[in-house]
Amino acid sequence: MKEIKLIGISGSLRSASFNTAVLTAVLRNLPSGVSAGIADISPLPFYNEELDDADQPEAVLALREKILLADGIVFCSPEYNGGVPGVLKNAIDWLSRPMHGSVFRGKHALIISASPSAVGGARMQAQLRCDLSACELRVLARPQVVVGQAHMKMIDGVFSDDKTLAFAAKAVADLVMEIRIYQAGLAALGMGVPNAASDRLHAR
Repeated sequence: MKEIKLIGISGSLRSASFNTAVLTAVLRNLPSGVSAGIADISPLPFYNEELDDADQPEAVLALREKILLADGIVFCSPEYNGGVPGVLKNAIDWLSRPMHGSVFRGKHALIISASPSAVGGARMQAQLRCDLSACELRVLARPQVVVGQAHMKMIDGVFSDDKTLAFAAKAVADLVMEIRIYQAGLAALGMGVPNAASDRLHAR
């Protein structure tokens, strides 16, 4: 059975980020036949269409390559002012271009949020789901993975809430299953994943 590759993206740049800690813990507990890594969005410049040409920034090319090679993406983000943090939206803007031919197209995604607040970033999830759907990602439909009062679930910088991790593990398993079903369906139809970005990136 083909290995499924996941990439995690945190919506926080803090070195002691709750969301990065949650993401790290979640991606340590993976189903059999699944590998994962975490992409760093901190080197990305602000999106500028004038930079998105033949001489794209190296940080952008490197991130696009990682997403291209992944089967699914796990986003874990805080909620800033009721919505998606600017750094995450900036990464999405880079990865979503060009329209209908980006590295996002045809990928599967899971959204997780964590916050010191009781609501755990739930409002951000609604906005992020809308953004990702516009970028042609297949966002997993299931009960939300929301981590409220995240600061109380850390031990020495490590996210350590077993109940939450068990619930998140089921979400990741659902994501992997959906990816496998989708890929099997495409294979049965003699089709590949609908992504036009590969040739463009590798031609550089």
